[in-house]
Amino acid sequence: MFTKILYKFSSTPLLTISLIGRSSVGKSSLFNKLQTGENVAITSNQKNITRDRKEAISEIFPLPIRFVDTAGIENVALKKILNPLQQKMLMQTINAIEYSDIALFVVDAKAGLTNIDHQIARWLKKTLQLTNPDPKLVNELKELEIRTNLKKAILVANKCENDSIFETDIDAQLKRLGLGNPIYVSAVDGSGFQDLLTKISENIPQNAYEEHSERKQKRKEKYKEIKDKCRQEMEEVIKQQEIEFDMKIWEREFDQANPNPEDNSDLDDENIANPIYTKSPIQEKQGVSKENLQLRNPIMLSIMGRQNVGKSSLVNTLLGEDRVIADPTPGTTRDPISTFWVYKGQKIQLVDTAGIEPKPKIQTDLDLQIIAKTRSTLRFSNVVVLLIDSLGAFREVDLELAQEIVKQGRGLIIAVNKWDMVDNDYKAKIVKYLKGQLERNLGEVPNCKLITISAEKKINIDLLMDQVIQVYDKWNTRVSTGLLNDWLNKFKKIQSLPSEDGDKLKIRFIAQIKVRPPTFALFINQGSLFKTSYLKFLRKKLSEEFDISGVPIRLVLRDIAYAKEKKTLEKDNEMTVADLLLKRRRIARLAKQKLEKLKQKSQANRQ
Repeated sequence: MFTKILYKFSSTPLLTISLIGRSSVGKSSLFNKLQTGENVAITSNQKNITRDRKEAISEIFPLPIRFVDTAGIENVALKKILNPLQQKMLMQTINAIEYSDIALFVVDAKAGLTNIDHQIARWLKKTLQLTNPDPKLVNELKELEIRTNLKKAILVANKCENDSIFETDIDAQLKRLGLGNPIYVSAVDGSGFQDLLTKISENIPQNAYEEHSERKQKRKEKYKEIKDKCRQEMEEVIKQQEIEFDMKIWEREFDQANPNPEDNSDLDDENIANPIYTKSPIQEKQGVSKENLQLRNPIMLSIMGRQNVGKSSLVNTLLGEDRVIADPTPGTTRDPISTFWVYKGQKIQLVDTAGIEPKPKIQTDLDLQIIAKTRSTLRFSNVVVLLIDSLGAFREVDLELAQEIVKQGRGLIIAVNKWDMVDNDYKAKIVKYLKGQLERNLGEVPNCKLITISAEKKINIDLLMDQVIQVYDKWNTRVSTGLLNDWLNKFKKIQSLPSEDGDKLKIRFIAQIKVRPPTFALFINQGSLFKTSYLKFLRKKLSEEFDISGVPIRLVLRDIAYAKEKKTLEKDNEMTVADLLLKRRRIARLAKQKLEKLKQKSQANRQ
């Protein structure tokens, strides 16, 4: 049922680079520097801030590269580590090395080398030799069960802000590690950073650049194919219904809703994960399709919620391993942690996040960084499982987070954890209460999915994942233009349209301009007549008709009357509205200057 993947997906390969080293050498600062300027990893002067490995895709190179930040290593001998938390931290680093192509071994040039640095260097050299394994080395590392893809280790000496470092024998010390010439950098001021980028670039295979360029071209072609198909549907409906409509308006909306197609990995149709075995609980309907049903990218699934509601335990139950450090102490998970795996033939990128707590409990800069990173994870999520505690739901922070997820346009599932601890006599009442809360506070997502589970007892875990795939399918729903307008015509016959002061709302046309989430453009006669309550009603009816409830549905209103007036105005004046406004401003400015001169002249004559 669950298939764990400890390597890059071969169909869309990404070069993977892990940063390893002991604690407080600046790995997380360097990790952030290797991104596009964003603080992806949480940094602080406190020791052991990074506890799990975390991943991010960097666009700093001509092609995307996956970088992995790992916890600080205190001892490479697993048996000698007595602290269970530190044992788990080391295992996370080992797992990161398993699927990495390159390791950046980071040391502190200012503090000098320690015994731990020498241990890590020997361990890395042995790991590199596993490409052509020596039986003795395999036996030595049998305890760690390393199966590695590692091809290169680059030695990086960090904290080189001051040139006085080179007055010591640090260069000789580093070369004695046997990992080649070190790259001297400073993650703080950026010195030496270009040398590091050059070294990484030298180890990127040439065919990786060629494959990336080819992939971008295929995305453009796929986008053009989708757009041409939608345009053809539009033209057929316009012809059949004899509607007067300017296709340039639709094209502009479509392009604005789908910017930069060459960078949109959703258009990669080569991402196949055993399509024969891929299950979907949604039945196909004529005119309704689920994009990426069998040809898919991974579902970006995030687990969110308050501290200590069982997020890390749920992830570990799903994976069958201690992928995320789970501890009863609140706040054990600090960074968003991601893992690739497969469920019933569907690729998943599973992300565990740090717990969100009400604002009064936020006390330090570190707390603020954790909250900001958890919320930023939403931008890259497809579906979010909001985990709540059955013994303490719904709290204000739960509802605020659910509303933020919907606002970001992500698929949402509410999972009520620790359900085994609830008395059977109260279960029905609790479910009724929770559904009522969802209806009142999440009106934009009709029939939001609510699943009761127990991560520890493994209750309803399969049901939860089936719902994830179902919500993802609905999130990808595309409805043909013909089917949409057939429904709209029937809707207008049985539903009265709002009016005001004798003016009646007229919905001329509807077209889907985007998926993820489903986004529809409504071309109407007068935007002021479309009230919020009617918009909510229309959204509900639309979701019921095409079975896309449970995900946010976005409706974009476009006033055709305004567009016609604008076009007429531009035609009469032989210039665009923008140019016309500029011309009027220029005339007004010249008139003001002339009046000022006349005023000055008049005052001079009086004198």
